[in-house]
Amino acid sequence: MIAGLTLGMLLGLASVSSGPQSSTVTSAQALYTSGRYAEAVALLRADVQRDPNNAEVYFWLAQCTYEMREFDDAIQYAEHAIELSPANSDYHHVLGKAYGRKAEHANWFTGLSLAKKTHAEFEKAVDLDPHNIPAQRDLINYLARAPGVAGGGEEKAERQIAILRAIDPTEAHLGQLDLDAVRKQWPQASAEAAAVLSFKPKETEPYLDVLEYFERRGDVAGIRQALESAAQNNVQSPSFDYFIGVADILSGEKLEEAETSLRRFTVRIPPRSTGPSQSRAHLWLGRLYEKLDRREDAIKEFREALNLEQNDKEAREALKRLGAS
Repeated sequence: MIAGLTLGMLLGLASVSSGPQSSTVTSAQALYTSGRYAEAVALLRADVQRDPNNAEVYFWLAQCTYEMREFDDAIQYAEHAIELSPANSDYHHVLGKAYGRKAEHANWFTGLSLAKKTHAEFEKAVDLDPHNIPAQRDLINYLARAPGVAGGGEEKAERQIAILRAIDPTEAHLGQLDLDAVRKQWPQASAEAAAVLSFKPKETEPYLDVLEYFERRGDVAGIRQALESAAQNNVQSPSFDYFIGVADILSGEKLEEAETSLRRFTVRIPPRSTGPSQSRAHLWLGRLYEKLDRREDAIKEFREALNLEQNDKEAREALKRLGAS
């Protein structure tokens, strides 16, 4: 954390690189998608021994080790990919993400240096490919949240949102939603969420971003409205189970169904750095069991949330509250 900035909030999933791929990379991508990161790493490392000059292999090693929270390795692999292919936007993006997550575990001085590197890599990724939407969004989030000493600033975020608006209006509204939320301008942020839904996106990600906003606000009506909008536009995702469960817990209704929805989510979705996470699902299950006076079950879920995300303050505080810290 740097001056109150949690860089994990800034980090999105790097977009998939285009271009020809080796059979090893194709196989590794399939393992990555299913959450089998260690298997993918083993496969890719073997390929490096055969061909040490394949930038795409190093990129996917960076992606996998990033998800495994091995950020030093992710940095090393991403840097190697960039050495081999310096003009690839995705490679700079994943390097920026890894720098950012490492910054969270560093002291203030080192963290500030890493934050500046995060900023530089996000900017480089966007300069190389303005249509790299995940990099655009991460850059905007960084600018909105980072202190000026680390290159951040709300006015800079506004300028980047204006650039994004000419490329993808829906994503620009999401960027503005993030900025309004940082400013705690809740009516404006909710208006941006409504604007996103009015575009009737056909992809899952915009709905997930809106749902995450309403989750942070504890807005049951907003969550259900976003889920209904997705259904009306024939957009489906296993991640929606998570938000169904969250809304039911927040409302105090259908608590047994909430448990079922969250359990189904944990089975269907592998650990991920973006979107609703396994750790958050276990956190909500802990809250549910706490409501139901199932103390031991609640403790088990909070411990699992903390095991998956060691910086989860909510899980740590919940365990302390239950006398199990």
